[in-house]
Amino acid sequence: SNNNEGGDAESGFAAVDVAYMDTSTANVTSVIDGKFYHFRSTEKDENNGFKLLNGGGKDRKEIAKAVNHWADHALERHPAKDFNIVIHSLTGASGSTTGPILVRRLLDAGKSVIVLAALTDTSLQELDNAQATITGYENMAKLTGSPVVIKTYMENNQTATDQMIISDLAHLRGLFSGVNQAM
Repeated sequence: SNNNEGGDAESGFAAVDVAYMDTSTANVTSVIDGKFYHFRSTEKDENNGFKLLNGGGKDRKEIAKAVNHWADHALERHPAKDFNIVIHSLTGASGSTTGPILVRRLLDAGKSVIVLAALTDTSLQELDNAQATITGYENMAKLTGSPVVIKTYMENNQTATDQMIISDLAHLRGLFSGVNQAM
């Protein structure tokens, strides 16, 4: 939110400008036109265009290479605000690489960021990815001198986890609404 620009002061909620960024469309059921950024591979296809990525399973290496390459372009298309919320998975290849790369770009640009991150524990690879992501955020905070505020959600039930995240988003919109000048 940018000082509640376009927000509803009467309701006490900050305005929201949503951008969806992913390496796959598998988790996207509906998105507002122009709000989805699909990261591409750094490799060219047979028509000399960049291949669309289709997630990474649990393998972070290819996803990290592609997202690092395209992150600045993604943030040009969907510019950061004064305050940003990055929501991602800690365990899959896409979320556990894309989230931290975008958070680092935002911190380097002097933007405030809060991370809401879901995790599952259905495999050792997922736990390894989650640990690597949390460690990466810890190192990022040390390197940038900026705190990385993270709230994690254990995803035993996706619907319940989604509801908790939606609730926390509403609380954050209230906190950054600009209505309470002492905040």
